[in-house]
Amino acid sequence: MFRQMTEAHYSIYLNLFQTDIDLTDFLMEILLVIRDLVTKNVYPKDWNEMIMLQNSVFLKALRCFSHTIRDRFKDPFADQLWNNFFHCAIAFLTQETLQLENFSSTKRHKIISRYKDMRRETGFEIRSMWFNLGNHKFRFIPAMVGPILEMTLLPETELRKATIPIFFDMMQCEFNQVNPLFRKGHIRAKFDEVETEIITKLDVLVEGGRGDEQYRDLFYEILYGLFDGHTQMRDQGLTFVDLVHKLLQRLLEYRTIINDENKENRMSCTVNLLNFYHEIDRQEMYVRYLHKLSDLHLECDNYTEAAYTLLLYTKLLGWTDEPLNSILRSDKYNAQTHRQLKELLYYDIIDYFDKGKMWEKGIELCKELAYQYEKETFSYTELSKLLTRMADFYSRIMKQMRPEPEYFRVGYFGQGFPSFLQNKYFIYRGKEYERLSDFTSRLQNQFPSAQLLKTLTTPGEDIVSSQGQFLQINAVSPIPKKVFPGKHVQEQILKYYKVNEVQKFTFSRRTDDGGNDLSKMWLERTNLVTSYPLPGILRWFPVASAEMVNVGPLENAIETMETANKRLASLIYEHKDESSMGVGNLGMVLNGVVNPAVNGGLSNYKIFYSDEYTTVNPAQKTLDLVTRLKLITQKQVELADQAIVVHDMKAPDSLRPFHKSIVQSFGQLLEKMESELGLKVKHLGKSLNPTTPRAKKAVTMPPHKLQEMISNATREEPTNTLADMFLDGRSAFFKRRSTVNPTRATMTLIRSTSTLPIGRKSSAILSNMDSPQKLISNGNVIELKEEIIAARPRRPEKSSSRPSSGQFTNNKTLTIVDMPDINIMDSSMKKLTRMQSNSSADSLDAEEEPSAPKLPPKTTVNDYGNLDDEEAPPIPVRKSSHLYRSTSHRDKPVPPLPIGPDADAPPTPPKKTNQVMTKSID
Repeated sequence: MFRQMTEAHYSIYLNLFQTDIDLTDFLMEILLVIRDLVTKNVYPKDWNEMIMLQNSVFLKALRCFSHTIRDRFKDPFADQLWNNFFHCAIAFLTQETLQLENFSSTKRHKIISRYKDMRRETGFEIRSMWFNLGNHKFRFIPAMVGPILEMTLLPETELRKATIPIFFDMMQCEFNQVNPLFRKGHIRAKFDEVETEIITKLDVLVEGGRGDEQYRDLFYEILYGLFDGHTQMRDQGLTFVDLVHKLLQRLLEYRTIINDENKENRMSCTVNLLNFYHEIDRQEMYVRYLHKLSDLHLECDNYTEAAYTLLLYTKLLGWTDEPLNSILRSDKYNAQTHRQLKELLYYDIIDYFDKGKMWEKGIELCKELAYQYEKETFSYTELSKLLTRMADFYSRIMKQMRPEPEYFRVGYFGQGFPSFLQNKYFIYRGKEYERLSDFTSRLQNQFPSAQLLKTLTTPGEDIVSSQGQFLQINAVSPIPKKVFPGKHVQEQILKYYKVNEVQKFTFSRRTDDGGNDLSKMWLERTNLVTSYPLPGILRWFPVASAEMVNVGPLENAIETMETANKRLASLIYEHKDESSMGVGNLGMVLNGVVNPAVNGGLSNYKIFYSDEYTTVNPAQKTLDLVTRLKLITQKQVELADQAIVVHDMKAPDSLRPFHKSIVQSFGQLLEKMESELGLKVKHLGKSLNPTTPRAKKAVTMPPHKLQEMISNATREEPTNTLADMFLDGRSAFFKRRSTVNPTRATMTLIRSTSTLPIGRKSSAILSNMDSPQKLISNGNVIELKEEIIAARPRRPEKSSSRPSSGQFTNNKTLTIVDMPDINIMDSSMKKLTRMQSNSSADSLDAEEEPSAPKLPPKTTVNDYGNLDDEEAPPIPVRKSSHLYRSTSHRDKPVPPLPIGPDADAPPTPPKKTNQVMTKSID
């Protein structure tokens, strides 16, 4: 029926309505019907002819209805009717069946020849309706920005040219709108609502597939010309046009990469949009892309980067109970206030840092949370759990091994790469255990058509402007920041800061032709600074600045020596802090320093120590560098000497030959340094000429001194005394049962240890040890190895019917490490020794062996308290007191035998038999 109707028929029918209310109801209902029919097509998709016929009828009806609405419902204004018309017309224009670019060329030409492009005609009608709104335009701002933007994004040039100026009219309307908050006549003088709506809708529509480069350029061209001719809106308008142009560029790149298998490119595009929205302060879009980037990282197991990404989200929140607005709310977290959301985010971030082995960063967040629990919310239960987790993080830092990632510089050259990569350098953070060859292979798999450049020189214009793809990859070294200046920190703690939280990097390449002669080696060093520290929200960041400097042979020698010294000093400190650490790594580094045959050693820089070099190069800078090199060399000798002492102290028997070769090489090195380099360094090799021989001299200790020390050991509380080492079952002399007599045990120990050998330096304090084979001196754990030899030999056995006392039946020995730099007795012990030597009553002659005092007979079980139950001899049972008289039994005469006839003869003993006698043992 509508098909048969002409414009006259429509006019006659619409005039039949007696009131405007009836006409309004009819128009609103018919517009809703048309909208439903175009959005929910009743015909199958392949019924193209019926669909196009229906659309042509609807277009004619919309054209007629628009005239009626303009003529009869502008004053008084029916805003709902106008709104329905705009939405119905835009829904008709954007329906899928009218998008001719999706059809084949034959089908497209057939539709155009019969029905023309109905989108263009509809767009013109919408444009006409908008400009006929007059002063009522503000009623549709900013609600109509999104639908009209969707219409302008359709790939039809004439439609775009006709409808894009609507945005300028919208912004002009908002700009000139009277502000009710100020006096009469004062306008808003801004169009932030339209601007915000355009940016928000553009993000969604372009990601959904709308728009292209032509739209970007056309939008910029049309609006730039309109704003440029407006005196009041010019500055704001041109800024807005430039902003939208950049946004469209990033959105189009993101849409191109969004379905790419290369997730790293998707991350780069996401970060580009993220930074853009942050710059223009669009929090809702910023938060949206933060979640997108975090999800991408979690898909790739980049837990550290995911944590850094969510950390940006928390910076938008505060530790307050302020309710969250719609912009900051997130569907992933059930939170109503800033504090609740921030706390939930912190726990997720801590988990991600834990998985990424970034425990230092996790501790930082734990401390911030702990402050809130302790000072603000008083949640002590949560605080206790948090502190337990912090303790676990500290423990992991010291005990768990973390692989150190390597860093690489990558240059993308050629027009074949995406625009955000073209002709730029980036610093990449490698994955765990990923070396240069692995990283290069991974990057070539991402860009299979790219060629790998073999040199580190800057590519020429032919490569930069070519349509191909060229990669330049090399390893770089991070330059860590100083975090603990002037403090000795364990290497396990410093390792984190050597490869994390770094923003500066460096690499060098050789520029001379000196061959293997290191004294003629010139380097070109490149220092790089990235835009953000690594790690961060990405595993790579672009190079923000680069600086190249030339390094001469002498400067290179100094840097090489300083690097070796730092490495050696670090190992020495590690071994002093960790007694159980093996000496394998220390031995290799030490051998590389003292044995020139390993890497050339100081022979490479022999020329720098000669007077001839300073004569040829008399500049003050050169003289200062030579002086510095000599000081560094002396420092290396001192460090090598200390390292030899540590190696001697901790090297097992299997490494003793290797240690001897190191000592021998060290001596040869000192001689060579004095003879060839002219450096007086022999006096620094203290480990070659020990002042005290390794053999120990026995020093007698007064019994009252030992008894005082041992009395402390018998208390309930452990004390750091010498007796703590000997009362742990190390020797049979000191084994005691629960019923042992403390006095007897103490005297036994005094007899056994009244003389002890001491080391070269006898001023260290012996500390309590968990193991009987270790001592503690100056905070270092020392393994006891050297045998302690008593100054008095074992008392010879005497033929006696009395059973042995058992005090010298166990011939166990104690060992103590010979440490040239560790003292075993303090100065007070020396003083006691000197006092002992001057006393005639207590001292013993050093050359004559003292006679052992006689021991009283053992009469009770307690006398055998120093022996185990199995080793103690049986104690005779006391039968009567007359058996223990003071007179010796051996001095009594033998009683005579009974003589006489009346005397009874002694009984005859039984005859021996071959019968085996058995004895039961309980």
